[in-house]
Amino acid sequence: PAWRVSYRLVGEQDAPGARRALLQGWAIFDNPFDEPLDEVRVVLVAGMPVSFVYDLYNPFTPERPHVNEEARVAAAPIEMERGRAAAKSAPLTARRMHMMAQSAASDEQMEAMAAPAYAMRDALAGGTEVDTVGEAAGDLFEYRIAQPVTVGRGEAAMVPILQTEVPYRKQWIFNGRKQPRHPSVVLRFDNDSDLTLERGPVAVQEDERYSGEAIFPFTRPGAEVLLAVAVDLGVTVREQRDTRRETRGITLERGFLLFQDYTTRTTTYEVQNSNAEPLSLLIEQPRDDTFEPLAMAEPEEVTEQHCRWRVEIPAGPDGHATFIVRERRLDRRHEQLASLTWEKLRQYLNKQWLDEALAGPLRAFLELQTEQATLHERLEALDQERARLHATQEQARKNMGGLREGGQEGELRARYVRQLGESEERLAALEAERARLQDDQARVAEVIKAQVEGLGG
Repeated sequence: PAWRVSYRLVGEQDAPGARRALLQGWAIFDNPFDEPLDEVRVVLVAGMPVSFVYDLYNPFTPERPHVNEEARVAAAPIEMERGRAAAKSAPLTARRMHMMAQSAASDEQMEAMAAPAYAMRDALAGGTEVDTVGEAAGDLFEYRIAQPVTVGRGEAAMVPILQTEVPYRKQWIFNGRKQPRHPSVVLRFDNDSDLTLERGPVAVQEDERYSGEAIFPFTRPGAEVLLAVAVDLGVTVREQRDTRRETRGITLERGFLLFQDYTTRTTTYEVQNSNAEPLSLLIEQPRDDTFEPLAMAEPEEVTEQHCRWRVEIPAGPDGHATFIVRERRLDRRHEQLASLTWEKLRQYLNKQWLDEALAGPLRAFLELQTEQATLHERLEALDQERARLHATQEQARKNMGGLREGGQEGELRARYVRQLGESEERLAALEAERARLQDDQARVAEVIKAQVEGLGG
């Protein structure tokens, strides 16, 4: 049978500036069998062992796999990240068990809230006899209930597995992604018991008052526990984000322009405290190791997924404070040197992305690029003229084919012959000019290649 756990935490001020709480836990398990369980020994295992249902009775027929919903789902309560013997159990009906799991307090215990805090804590501690032994079992943890347990068919039982007193702190933590506009009231303490505590709901009372409920996380001995039990509506936080990208410099490497861009992310928190007491607030923000702090203090606390900074906010009409988180990341992008133009070079110089030491070689490179482009244009013009001359020659030859040698036709034929001779001379000159331009083009290409290799090569 599966089991669940429910906790209760009763806290009060133990001394000026110090608080102490009684932490109690009950294990709840059902009897799913068709017969009662009389005087059985119970061992509860905490952890997450691999378990599944396998059909050994029906013939196997290959089919698409059936995947059930995951048992551990995200809960509605806010969860914060953290940088023994049990009494004789009594059978419970399913209805009564559900009510106790929700509140973790009986009617008599709720009436005791009107009594002084110390009296209530002592009464709750004395009214629960714990007789449970905890023992590590590899990656799991076992609770061995010392007393036999009787559970009727279809019923459930609740047995106490934990009772300890812990010193704790009360903090205000704001995370706009978990709870927008208002901070969460968080109780922090260490699990100084010898038990591994399973995940479950916890009801919290402080100073004779109901404070709220939370989800108690799976916690190993010695680990810290953070319980977000309430939201402080007396404190309002306005959060504004801004992201900017700017280029700080350009370098050359292997024929590419390398741009060094800084992405600056700014988050501004404006906090208004309308409570009567000054407030020490922890600003929590997701941790991103690709960014580094920019002109600001290091976080007071760093967890696996978050960074936290402390902000002091006065009370009353002046209860306002502003805190700014600035982070910066260096990004690199590249462009081919061949894509550089005079206009881009002027733009880079005006924005001071380039210094004169690098601008000089780039100007020489652009002059070579311009010379190469001019040579290319002249070659294209020569090729177009050659194509026109060849077309004219072809037409003249066609016209000469139907003309006789003498008379006016002979004169016309002689004129076509002169035109063909002149065009042949022009074609020869064009071929010589084309060869010279191609040689110049190859020379400039070699110079450009050598210069590119010299620029950051």
